[in-house]
Amino acid sequence: MLLKFVPTSAMTSILRSLITCCDIGVVRSSSQIINFTRKTHTRKGTETTDKLKFSETEAYLGCDRVALSAPPSFQFDYFQTSKFRRTRLSIWLISTTVLLLYFGYFSFHFYFVLTHVNISHFITVPEESSIPDRLWLLWPCYITKEPSDVDTLFDVPPHVLTAECERKRLLQEIGKAKKRGASTVLLEEELDYINFKEEAIMNDMKQ
Repeated sequence: MLLKFVPTSAMTSILRSLITCCDIGVVRSSSQIINFTRKTHTRKGTETTDKLKFSETEAYLGCDRVALSAPPSFQFDYFQTSKFRRTRLSIWLISTTVLLLYFGYFSFHFYFVLTHVNISHFITVPEESSIPDRLWLLWPCYITKEPSDVDTLFDVPPHVLTAECERKRLLQEIGKAKKRGASTVLLEEELDYINFKEEAIMNDMKQ
């Protein structure tokens, strides 16, 4: 009833002021809602999007965000396995066996047969052959074994080997004496005596 006594112009101004107040309240409430929705929850706390960094987003996968995978403590090593040890042992045993067969069988066995067995009962050797009958057993040795200085030394007759060794020793002593300026008469006479000694040893072997 009081509105009837209020002038129309005053009523209009009152309504306008009320509408303005309502609009201000709506704008403020809407701005608060917008500000609230713009807030982001990160791992460091609640921060506004204006201060948000790339290193704080879920797209960042740096070393401080991702757990590094440590290498396994056990590392496989083939040279420490039992299989490698068995293989190495097998190779060593096979190599040793081959060496024993090579040097033992082809050296000792054939030498024993050569010196203790007369193969003329088993193998017929031609009479015109100048090779002794027992040398037929040594053909594996000549095939598998290379010639050496030791074999040549054993093949030399004793009188030749003894004379050559003494002659070489005397020649070395004569050379040293000539360098010192000493007399070499006795050494030269001993060198001449070796020829007679060699003939004497050869005659003893023929008898």
